[in-house]
Amino acid sequence: MRVLNLLTFVCASSAYIFKPENSSYKNYDVTVGSSSYWVTSFITGKDQKQYLAVSHILTTEMPSMVCRASVLDLESLEYWVDLQYCSRGNGTLDRSGPLNIDYGSYGFGSTSDDKVSSMYAYANTNKSFSLDLEWESSSKVLLNAGSGVIGFGHWPSNATEWGIPAGKTKGSLVLNGKNIEVDPKNSLTWYDRQISYGVPKNWTWFEVHFNGSPIKASIWAIEEADHRYEFATVRNGESLEVLAYTLEADTSNSWTSTKSNITYPLSWKLKFENGDYLKIDSVRPDQEMYGSQNLVDSAYEGFVKISGKFQGLKKGFGVVEMVTVYNS
Repeated sequence: MRVLNLLTFVCASSAYIFKPENSSYKNYDVTVGSSSYWVTSFITGKDQKQYLAVSHILTTEMPSMVCRASVLDLESLEYWVDLQYCSRGNGTLDRSGPLNIDYGSYGFGSTSDDKVSSMYAYANTNKSFSLDLEWESSSKVLLNAGSGVIGFGHWPSNATEWGIPAGKTKGSLVLNGKNIEVDPKNSLTWYDRQISYGVPKNWTWFEVHFNGSPIKASIWAIEEADHRYEFATVRNGESLEVLAYTLEADTSNSWTSTKSNITYPLSWKLKFENGDYLKIDSVRPDQEMYGSQNLVDSAYEGFVKISGKFQGLKKGFGVVEMVTVYNS
């Protein structure tokens, strides 16, 4: 019995703290431009295991409309991933009322007139997994760069970019035929909305959560053809802070995809001007969502562990996204 209790304590102490917020939000959504509907759900299942689920629908048809999803078991690191090219010809894209994107095997939408306060996403793949998730926008919005508008592509191209970092979540996953119900009290969803009017050469983006803290961060490193800029937007309660930082990728720790032939770094150090720093590490090398038609269709969407010293905080977790649009 003592051995069992000890094992239970060790497992519990090593778990991530996924706690949803209960706050107000403001709707910043618009319906024009190249639209990305993207969600990451940090899930504690009623099987007492934890998971990262990613679902993304990119509605632009130039060059292709992409639907993709993945699930990572945070204990075993077993990984499920799927990417499909969706078409409006056999689906629905309706933004006139509550959002309704339905492409059969993939869907994204809202059950509220404001398109944001209550939402859902589903993916029914043929890759031994599916997800069916719902969330509430019960988290204060994070406006990237403080205004919700960032430079994105050749000047004056930009993107509207905002996120709701820790919404209340419910629903289920099916992994290898096993149904796993979400524990709403110990799960959260980051809903991220981008409306783009251009694209840069490539970007690295970090979604950052700290264990037991209301501080959330959206951290960008965007490379254009002739320059690179790096900034972090930090949301702490009612306040937003935009910080400069320097990104150092560990080139000795990388993974090259045999499908896309893209080499992705797996470790980074972020240095802030006040001496704070973050060490970020991908927990599994091959977290690429591969698209065969265009280089930009592939994205690395990986769970990361975070350590360091940032505004008094030392430990966290999150997601890294890496996308290459063109190489030269």
